[in-house]
Amino acid sequence: MRRCGPLIALALACGKAPAPLVASVRDLGALTFPTAVRTRDGGYSAQWAGKSVWVFGDTILRTPGEDGPSGASWRSSTAGWTPDGLIFDGPRDSKGAPPELLPFTDSETKFNADHRGSPCAAGSDCGARFALWPGPLIPDPDRGRALLFFAKLVARPGAFNFTGIGASIATWEAPEKQPQRGAGLLFEDGKDPPIGAAALVDAGQLYAYACGCANLACPCSLARAALADALDRSRWTFWDGAAFQADAGRAARVFDGAPMMSIHFSARLGRWLAVYSTPVGNTIEARTALRPEGPWSDAQVVAQTPAPPENWNYAGLAHPELSTEPALLVSYYRPLGGFDGEMRLLELKLR
Repeated sequence: MRRCGPLIALALACGKAPAPLVASVRDLGALTFPTAVRTRDGGYSAQWAGKSVWVFGDTILRTPGEDGPSGASWRSSTAGWTPDGLIFDGPRDSKGAPPELLPFTDSETKFNADHRGSPCAAGSDCGARFALWPGPLIPDPDRGRALLFFAKLVARPGAFNFTGIGASIATWEAPEKQPQRGAGLLFEDGKDPPIGAAALVDAGQLYAYACGCANLACPCSLARAALADALDRSRWTFWDGAAFQADAGRAARVFDGAPMMSIHFSARLGRWLAVYSTPVGNTIEARTALRPEGPWSDAQVVAQTPAPPENWNYAGLAHPELSTEPALLVSYYRPLGGFDGEMRLLELKLR
């Protein structure tokens, strides 16, 4: 039997546009991080080990951490947790700085060190670095772990100047510990879709969305594997528009989204709810579906966010573990110029 909220079900049955998803929006302000953190972006989260655990991408420190002054004011990934969504704690080193969340290999560490500064030891391509950006966090209590999607890429100086290499899944025993990467990558750019824009679990299946962006659009495809088999690439299948099958090249577009999204089941709406920042814009959009593969509704703009001094806001993500419906907490990142920015929190009241 399909799960369906009464308002949307009635609208669809009558052939009318769906009713607005959100009744009101309230700005709750900027998130507060430990003093050592200047700014950080990202913000996927999940209820895990009795905490709302968040993972962040590039994290800029006010002062270097204990690993030394050279290049130690920038983290590729960090983590924290919060009781309410505004004030964060988390692991810190002896200087109060959050450590790297995802571990680099020895060769990645050497590459980053050799290309740091200008001039640099490598002699060319100075400023290039490997980055490991965390994605969706999926608790897996039956196996005493959480799964953390991440993307590996090469980043270079300049806004949005990065090249993807692939994506994979790290295993994580506890929030206070460091996740562990497997050998290689599960998904390779150019061969597989860029898995990890959003992920969810339904009936023991792990669903993961891939959203590659070009020409101001981010078409998303869908893959899945049993949660127990998530680390085995051979067990992943891809939605081709009619069925899940093994050929990644036949993966079909399920909707246009964003490189970072959250998708969770809303009991109030009776549907899966996707939330994300409008690509190259300053609004938050949402879509709904009865099943992870869709069909998905048209996008609705559910919140307007203040335009930043340059570029645009991004990383709109919902945090249902901190929410009590009809309220839904949504975070996003607002760049303020240079290396400054803020993560802000909204309260959306669902209809």
